[in-house]
Amino acid sequence: MNDRIVLVDGDETNLIRITETLAAIDGVSIDAFIADSEQAQPWLRQHYADICMISTSVAGWQRLLNDIHLYYPEMCGIALIHGDAVHSLSQPTGQQGVRGLSNPVALGDLAEAVRQVRGQIAVARRHEANQLMLAHLSHHRSMLERWLEAVASVHAHVLPVIIVDTLAMLEAWTGERFEPLGELAQAWTRFAANELKKQGVAVTDAAASAASVKPQRPQPQSRAPAEPPQPAAQPLKREDARRHYRLQAVEWLEHAANGMIAEAAQAYMQTKDDPVSGIKSYIEANYARRVTLDELAARVAVSRGHMAKLFKSHTGMTIWAYCIDIRMRAARELLLSTSLKSYEIALRVGYENSIHFSRVFKKIHGMNPIVYRRKFAGKR
Repeated sequence: MNDRIVLVDGDETNLIRITETLAAIDGVSIDAFIADSEQAQPWLRQHYADICMISTSVAGWQRLLNDIHLYYPEMCGIALIHGDAVHSLSQPTGQQGVRGLSNPVALGDLAEAVRQVRGQIAVARRHEANQLMLAHLSHHRSMLERWLEAVASVHAHVLPVIIVDTLAMLEAWTGERFEPLGELAQAWTRFAANELKKQGVAVTDAAASAASVKPQRPQPQSRAPAEPPQPAAQPLKREDARRHYRLQAVEWLEHAANGMIAEAAQAYMQTKDDPVSGIKSYIEANYARRVTLDELAARVAVSRGHMAKLFKSHTGMTIWAYCIDIRMRAARELLLSTSLKSYEIALRVGYENSIHFSRVFKKIHGMNPIVYRRKFAGKR
């Protein structure tokens, strides 16, 4: 997702140098060139940008940075110093409250300055997205379950509706704010991917291939040396900003969901070739919850009856016996490596009734969980 820059400087030579420097930086676009701070004020009221870059040769540059801090807190400010002024103006801008850099930067340091402020923007939005996830996720587990079911079942046809509903949910979380929508969409899909892994559905974090949904950075057009530079991007009007960020969030959700579906489909085809291994892997990933035979049969694309016979012939035990075996292994490990109470361990390995858990454990090990811990815990 490109960061938008508005450049305030009336000197054409400065503009050419700055534009050439920014052209070498991926992920940024210049939306507007503005001659002075007075013209910048109405532009900022009507348009949205992520970074305002203003030369210290422009009258009122400090006041403009102040106004950005007061009225446009989502924006970062960079004061840019040219030529001999580098030595005559080295004091801080006085705008330490402005998100951006507190000292003017020289043209030679501009690329690093842009990297720093873009990092500030990304960190702030990521932090806000994570806070929103923490605050709201527990109340929206049903939406997460829809994602998990669609991906695990490889039901791509339901994704468009799920994505629309997810976007509406994320927008409700952000309220009047729209800048965090992109980061929030990424946080949501990262969480969904992690939950799928816990259920034995091997998907990767879609962020690794985020570049495939980033808008293409406009390439600077060739021009004669005397020709003044032109903005590389169409300025974003403030009334269109929410729609712009919504579109970016939708593109990300679609990209991530389609990637998860593709990986789940590939894993699904592999389990069809080896259904017994697929059943084992699924049980090992989901033993802590209730797993039904219908669920397993759908997972490996065979009938319940054939699945049960196939599993018994390959392993010498029933599917249910294998599930109990996996649960008891996990229970033994928790008994010997933690101080959890018996009922807590029961819940962790898929038993809501701790008495039933103790009976099953005793039937297999010849003693109840407490006695087992007392006898073997000190011998590890």
